[in-house]
Amino acid sequence: MNRVATRPLTKFIGRIEIMKFFVEYPSPIKGREAIGLSAKAMASRVAALGPCLLSAGLLSPCLAEAQTSLEEVTVTANPLRSNELVLPTRQYSGTGLVLRSQSSLGETLSGTPGVSSTYFGPQASRPIIRGLDGDRIKILNNSGASLDASSLSYDHAVAIDPLIADRIEILRGPGTLIYGGNAIGGVVNVIDNRIPRVPMEGLQGRSDISVGSGDRSRNGALVLEAGSKDFAFHADVHSRSAGDVSVPRSLPCLNPFSAPNASRLCNSAAKTEGGALGATAFFERAYVGMSLSEYSSNYGSVAEDNVSIAMRSNRFALEGEVQLNSWLKSIKGQYSYTDYKHTELEAGVPATVFTNRGFDFRFEARHQKLLGLEGMIGLQLESNRFGAQGLEAF
Repeated sequence: MNRVATRPLTKFIGRIEIMKFFVEYPSPIKGREAIGLSAKAMASRVAALGPCLLSAGLLSPCLAEAQTSLEEVTVTANPLRSNELVLPTRQYSGTGLVLRSQSSLGETLSGTPGVSSTYFGPQASRPIIRGLDGDRIKILNNSGASLDASSLSYDHAVAIDPLIADRIEILRGPGTLIYGGNAIGGVVNVIDNRIPRVPMEGLQGRSDISVGSGDRSRNGALVLEAGSKDFAFHADVHSRSAGDVSVPRSLPCLNPFSAPNASRLCNSAAKTEGGALGATAFFERAYVGMSLSEYSSNYGSVAEDNVSIAMRSNRFALEGEVQLNSWLKSIKGQYSYTDYKHTELEAGVPATVFTNRGFDFRFEARHQKLLGLEGMIGLQLESNRFGAQGLEAF
């Protein structure tokens, strides 16, 4: 046993095999007999793994039979839509997204390799990608800009709720610069299908209802879609309500509307609601659609016991695409306008008002191979007017 332990790799495998032996073959043998028996089993298994360890593929011959085929996933933020991605990506959808869904975008993605979040309460949490945050991380909604004030201060929430998302994509690396200089650290793209992009037949929908004990939360969302080969319609509503987060010890609280001492994270309660309507017209080789959405949230800032934020955001989006048979494969355009406003209340009295109004326009044209190169040409325009009036004006 001592001779085996002198090799780090064999020692590591030996530890794993001893654990597996005792799990798979429980024995009433005690003391030295059990140690000797486990050592023999370990030695025989290490000998069986010898060809795998010495192979150039590092265990690949032994794992070849365990290969499985995975369901194909299309990443919409890949502009060329090719099988070979030019940037690292990660996406959550379906059951995987439902199981990860939290009260904010940052907490939903936190724990993904390379991704963490700022945390100023359950509602105010923004993604951090590879240590970069703020204006270095671009938040997109259906590949279009999402305007708010979350990159300005950590206690400002992102105006997107994961409850209505069909898919959330995370993009990293230099290829994200195709979405502008603010994407230098990465891109988070939230897809919600408020503008249907493929025809559908009949009526379909989904619902999400959940409760939480730690903050007495009550969450719900309903999405309905209907259509035919020529038209498609979308409607969704969502709502969240939560109290102060429970903690294991009593904490002081200066909020005039809360108890002075309680086993709760002071001023972490929140209430959020919103909804959207969307429609798309389909043609033989094209589609054009539009959506109108509203989002509102009232939440406390855990950084200051007596400060709460009342926020609302209205967004209009227009999108269309045409498939061509010329040297251009397709032409796609999208436009969005956002009217964002939030008021910071100190002990219920308005103190500072933040506004952010602006539009985003994006035009993309994919072309056939030219001199062996396939690519895309395009134009992106962004314009917004930001304002802060009150005690914290700047």
